[in-house]
Amino acid sequence: MTISSTPEGVSVEPRHMRFDVSEDLKTLWHGNDAFRTAFFNALSLQFPDGEQQFINAVRLYRDQIEDPKLKAEIRGFIGQEALHSREHKSYNEALKARGYDIDALDRRFEKHMAWVGKLPPSRQLAGTCGAEHYTAVLANAISKIKVDHARHILVADAIDLHPRFSEVQHYRIAIA
Repeated sequence: MTISSTPEGVSVEPRHMRFDVSEDLKTLWHGNDAFRTAFFNALSLQFPDGEQQFINAVRLYRDQIEDPKLKAEIRGFIGQEALHSREHKSYNEALKARGYDIDALDRRFEKHMAWVGKLPPSRQLAGTCGAEHYTAVLANAISKIKVDHARHILVADAIDLHPRFSEVQHYRIAIA
């Protein structure tokens, strides 16, 4: 599909938000639960490089798009992903400041992303579609959870500051 499937009246635009989570990360911020906190902390480590790969995969096809609405959505998608990446880098630096040794994990994920970047464009885009689907499902699930803990980039992202629809938009753009 090379035309937009986003409903009329809905736009895909970057939202310039910043989160300072350095204080939140000093606690078991996710409901005082060590596993949930560690899970979402680990998930954040993958986002900067992963989101850059999503951008790269979509850019491989952007020049083939003729639909002006879809072209604008792709620009919005790239902007949103770049802003998400920036915030997750900040989040990950806060983890590092807390003593988390993330360098080895970063190097391993960077190697994986370098491998992904060598795949045929169709496989890169398919991976982006799969990952965007996963994050849309995750955002939908998180948005239904009662949140009693500090606002946090992943949780705020999914609950109200960055509606779950945004992840669905990303998925729809990637599969278009």
